[in-house]
Amino acid sequence: MAMVLLIDKKDKKKVIKEKVTEFINKTETKKGFPASKFTGKLTCFGDGLTYQKSMRNEWE
Repeated sequence: MAMVLLIDKKDKKKVIKEKVTEFINKTETKKGFPASKFTGKLTCFGDGLTYQKSMRNEWE
């Protein structure tokens, strides 16, 4: 689905920013997983690289 935002040449920078933010808020989807809420929260495995190596060594 394509949408068009019309901006006039005579519009000031403030008006353009308001139009863009209004456009983004109108077209933004609210579905999905909010991954940003969990950024940096999982530290139970220790170092990521050593955990990854240990998981790969399980198959050998």
